[in-house]
Amino acid sequence: MKPHLLFVTKPTVSIGAALTHTGSFDGITIDNITGGSITFTGDYTRTGTGNAVAIGTSFGNTGGTITFGGGGTVTGGGNILIEGTNSVAFNGATSVSGTAANAVDVSGTSGNISFADL
Repeated sequence: MKPHLLFVTKPTVSIGAALTHTGSFDGITIDNITGGSITFTGDYTRTGTGNAVAIGTSFGNTGGTITFGGGGTVTGGGNILIEGTNSVAFNGATSVSGTAANAVDVSGTSGNISFADL
């Protein structure tokens, strides 16, 4: 079973820890939110073949704000996938290298997507 965050209401969540993920599963998955906010303030590091960040890829999101305040480093084949109608902001420096597909893949999104430094 892959670890992920699954919210079915309007969460208000703040995660301050630095996150490190390895292996073939997705690192951070956020699905099924309808509003509220999710904030990651620590840095995130992803090595391995799974996606670093997968937002709205299984159940879809219909609202809410997702913010990555720290920097991100993605290597080894993972990438960043964003789908759904929520707003997503990457406020720290984000580096993606060695991906097997698109480094950043955005589809079916009507929310605001921003990268401070990609």
